[in-house]
Amino acid sequence: MLELKEVYQDTIRYQSEATMSGPSMRVNKVYALRDCLINPDYIVAVYPHSFSGSLELDMLKGLDVDDGSYCRIILDGNSFRTSEIIVNSSYEEMVRAFQ
Repeated sequence: MLELKEVYQDTIRYQSEATMSGPSMRVNKVYALRDCLINPDYIVAVYPHSFSGSLELDMLKGLDVDDGSYCRIILDGNSFRTSEIIVNSSYEEMVRAFQ
């Protein structure tokens, strides 16, 4: 089993400053990390990944990572949407894990 940190999209809620109508709740999307275990037998492909858009870079600001390298892992599954995850590991590290 591979122990990795998955990068996933999370929603945070916060209270904005009070206006004439009173305080209001706001929603903001951010990227967060969570631990995950992946069976290497279910990995179909690994690709390098970079967050390049300004919105994605803003969502990464609160993420506490040292190296900032990511890769995309395609897992064997029934649905393409749910079979793709982004992990906080470099492509080179993932290739070395399979050798």
